[in-house]
Formats: sequence, structure tokens, C-alpha cells
Amino acid sequence: MTEANIPSTEDYRKCSLGRFLQTTLSALLAENKITQEQANIVFNQFDKSIIEAINTKVRSNITFKGHCISYRNVADTWQQLLENTVINTDTKTIECKYIKMLATDVNNK
Repeated sequence: MTEANIPSTEDYRKCSLGRFLQTTLSALLAENKITQEQANIVFNQFDKSIIEAINTKVRSNITFKGHCISYRNVADTWQQLLENTVINTDTKTIECKYIKMLATDVNNK
């Protein structure tokens, strides 16, 4: 995957692993153990690594069914809000009152 078609990684950075990395890098910056440039390099590598892992390691199927309350597409990113949704994975079924899904079209970037 080239840098031109790497999707936005803002959501990956909000996951617990991304938040932990941010906390650690902030502490290292505060202690002057790394520079801002080094922290940026680490975050850029995190972005590339998480996307590579998802593309090569995740092999799971998911289906969902629910009532679509709203949807929109802005800059090749779809946002959908579903109500009373049932999500089926390879191993379990999850019922949600509301779910917000984001999907990015990386092929058009």
C-alpha cells in the first residue's frame, strides 16, 4: 500500500493502543527524551503498521442489519447511523441500540 492510498488514521489513534502511544510519547517529550520530529516519525509508523496489520492479518467476516436513521458521504467517507442493529461476527452476535459506522473509500484517493 502506497502512502497515497493510506486512509485517514484519526480513528486508529483514538483506540486504546493509539491513546497509550500518545500518552507515552507525550511523557517522553515532556522529559526531553525525544524530539517532536521523533514523535511524529513514531506516529507515522504506527499509522502505516496498523493499516498493514488490518489489511494482512484480519480475516473475519461481519454482517449487520438495522434501521438506517441517517447517512451521508463527505470526501469519500461514509457515515451511517443505525438503530436496533444486530451484528454477527464469526464467533458471536451483538445487539446494539445505536451504532455509528464510518467507512472510507481508499481507492479514490
